Amino acid sequence: MTGRRHSRTRTRFAGLVTLLMVVGLAGVTWPSTARAEDPGALQVTKGVTGWQDGQVVEPGDTFVYTITITCSNIGSGGCTNAVLEDGLPDGIVLDPQSSVTVQGAPADVAAADGQVVVTFTAPLSDPEDGQGLPDGASVTVLVPVMVDPDISPTLDGADLVNTATADGTNTEPASDSFVVVPDIPIDLEATTGKSFTPASAIASPGTSTTLTLSGGSSSNLPVDEVTITDPTDPAATPNAFTYLGLSSATIDVTMPPGAEQVQVDAFVDGAWVAGSPGAPPATIPGVWILRRSQVCGSPSSAPTTTEFPRARRDRPT
Repeated sequence: MTGRRHSRTRTRFAGLVTLLMVVGLAGVTWPSTARAEDPGALQVTKGVTGWQDGQVVEPGDTFVYTITITCSNIGSGGCTNAVLEDGLPDGIVLDPQSSVTVQGAPADVAAADGQVVVTFTAPLSDPEDGQGLPDGASVTVLVPVMVDPDISPTLDGADLVNTATADGTNTEPASDSFVVVPDIPIDLEATTGKSFTPASAIASPGTSTTLTLSGGSSSNLPVDEVTITDPTDPAATPNAFTYLGLSSATIDVTMPPGAEQVQVDAFVDGAWVAGSPGAPPATIPGVWILRRSQVCGSPSSAPTTTEFPRARRDRPT
C-alpha cells in the first residue's frame, strides 16, 4: 500500500512539473527576425535634346541637361532613399534665369554653386515608413545651365564632362555623362602709354626730363611676356633719341603682379644689343641710343611702367 501511494504521488508531481513547463513556454514572447529589404536597381541616362556628345558651345550659350532616372525592384519595395547628384564641370554654371525641375515623382531639390542634389520623397510601404522611388518609377530631372560668359580661355577645346549619379540604400549607384566642348575666342591685345615729366620745357641743352613708358596686356588669357618698344620703328630718322640722350644707365621699372624679370635691350648701329634679364632696376646695355623693355613671366593685365631719365643733347648724334 505504502509503495503504491508513493508511486501515485511521484506520478502526479511529474505531471504537474510537465504542465508548468508547458504553461511557462506558452507565455514566452520571442523577438521577430527582421526581413531583409528587397534589392532595387536604378538606371540613369543623361543628354541634351537634339545634341550629341561633343556638342560645340560658346560663352553665354544656354541649354538644358535632361536626366532620366528609373527604378525597379524584384520584390515588394522600390529604391529606398534614392538621391540624384549632379556636379557641373568648370566652365558650366546654373542658368540664373531658370530653375531645376523634377517630373514624375515628389522630390526635394537643392541647387547652388554648380551642385544639384535631388532627394526623392515618394512614400514606400517596404520598408515601413520608407521613402524614395517606387518600383517602376520613371523620373525626369531638367537642369538649365549656361556656358560661363567669363569661362577661362584655357578651357578652349576641352571636354567638359557632366556626370549625374543616382544611388539608394538598397541599390548600387548608377551614372551617365554628357560632354560639351567650348569654342572660346582668343583675344590677344596689348596696352601702352607714354608721357614726359615735366610735360613741356624749353628745349635747351642739359634740360632734364623723364620719359615714362607703360605697357600691359588686355588679353583674355595669361601671357608670358610684355614687350615695350620706343620708338616703334627704331631705325626711323629723326626720332626722340636724336635730340634726347639718356642721363643714366639705370632705369626704374614697376612690374605687374606675377612678373619675375625685366630685360632692357638697346638698338645700336642698326642692331639690337640684348640686356640681361633680372629683377628691377634694369641696366641698359652697350651704347645708349634706342631701347626696348621686356617684362617676362607676367600673367597679369596690370601695366608695366618704365622710367628713362633723359637730358637734352648739345647736338644730334
